[in-house]
Amino acid sequence: MSGMYPDVREWRIAADAIPHIYAELRADGDANREGIAMLGGSRRDAGVAVIDTVLLLRGRGVRRDTGLLDVDFSTMNALTDALVMRRRSLVGQVHSHPPHCSTDLSFTDQRYGIAVPGFLSIVVPDYGRPRRGQPAESWGVHVFDQHKGWIRLTLETVLSSVRVDTEVPCESVLVTAAVTNGS
Repeated sequence: MSGMYPDVREWRIAADAIPHIYAELRADGDANREGIAMLGGSRRDAGVAVIDTVLLLRGRGVRRDTGLLDVDFSTMNALTDALVMRRRSLVGQVHSHPPHCSTDLSFTDQRYGIAVPGFLSIVVPDYGRPRRGQPAESWGVHVFDQHKGWIRLTLETVLSSVRVDTEVPCESVLVTAAVTNGS
């Protein structure tokens, strides 16, 4: 990867982010629908992205259903505003797939997802309701490469490049877009 986005070789996720992510995904999973949380943070020159903000999306601009997630432009705008106010950028997202489905990115995920070099996309199985003892290694971890598109990271690469960091503080942010009538 090159250009205006630095190569990302390591993602550090604040340990406190994990409970926020699972709670969000489970709430939707309990309603038998896919869930999503956006991941904010910063990219460092040394090829490291630090994830320290979990953005929880609410409002009429977010549609969740069985096998469907849709976030409209006003919600994405509100999300961007929330990140800019915190001097953060969008570095990834995590969403769930229904039970018995793959943790690969679907055609829709690949076609309409955020395609920015170094962007992390994590797919959690079973609507974010892990079975007892189910390891995080069951997640599908993908990164966008500007030349190759979406690449699923191997387990070996995930274990060496995605780290849960207890030293990074985390903030959970509720994002609700104001709904307007045609404006």
